[in-house]
Amino acid sequence: MMWFCEVGLHIRTPLKVDLQIRQKHSTRTSHRDRNKNKNKLEGARAQLEQWQKLAEVMPANSLRDFALQTMFDLLITIANRQLSDITSRYALRAVDLKDMVVIDLWNAGE
Repeated sequence: MMWFCEVGLHIRTPLKVDLQIRQKHSTRTSHRDRNKNKNKLEGARAQLEQWQKLAEVMPANSLRDFALQTMFDLLITIANRQLSDITSRYALRAVDLKDMVVIDLWNAGE
């Protein structure tokens, strides 16, 4: 009967050691993952701050607005050329940077 206890003790000890090793490995892995996620989060926050600063500066940029308006006008000119190859009835006109209007040339330009 005594040798059963000794065998049980010898079996439990390696199991405890194995369990402790697994727990330490799991803890190290979770710390490593947590640190990786923390670094990613810090990087994302830094990018967010950069974009927020850029967004604060951009609305007051008249050069940007001029460039966008010029490109939009050029785009409409090219689109009207392509449209004239398809039909002579319609044309495009820019209202502002956000809106474009289709003109029906056969209906008194409406």
